[in-house]
Amino acid sequence: MRTTLNFRKMNAAQLLQFVEEIISKMTEHVDVFETPDPALPTVTTVLQEYRECVKDASFYDRRAITIRDQKRTELEILVFRLSKYVDFVAQGDKAVIMTAGFTPTVSRGSGVPTPKAVLLKVDSLGVGTSKLLIKAKPWRRARYYKFEYRKRGVDEAWSYQLSPKSTVVLEGLESFQSYEFRVTYLGTDTQENYSEILNAFAL
Repeated sequence: MRTTLNFRKMNAAQLLQFVEEIISKMTEHVDVFETPDPALPTVTTVLQEYRECVKDASFYDRRAITIRDQKRTELEILVFRLSKYVDFVAQGDKAVIMTAGFTPTVSRGSGVPTPKAVLLKVDSLGVGTSKLLIKAKPWRRARYYKFEYRKRGVDEAWSYQLSPKSTVVLEGLESFQSYEFRVTYLGTDTQENYSEILNAFAL
């Protein structure tokens, strides 16, 4: 049993209400959710910013609509990360998931299985930039793509970046350092199924 998210079926008002309820319930049950990741004040700040963006975009100004959509993506990513934290705390307990304001679902066997991701390639964006462009094969059912990376030959935890698109630009890497990369699709049940690891240098 895991959390399930379907942002595509939520309009702005529904998303605002959904996130407000999550923040309220997790705050109320701080004894259960002691160290939320991301922190609830961070989610609250982005929620408030998105609410203002929704108001600004109500006059159909193109720039305001673009900013609103960008802020919505930021909020969705934060809520997705929070859902993974709740999954970790709940360990399959439906009651704990609902206590956090999320909707539980069976993670495997109740929907389309998450296929193994295919990492197409990693390209440098120029010598001295320490920026890399990572491209994965798109999957039409993917809600997000989770790109992970770490220094090659170093036994450390993977860092990651979530993206609603099948490409992402990684910045701030160490120049002339070899890195390992992998990617997984994240569907309705957020089940992870990683690609093969690819090695590349940040230049």
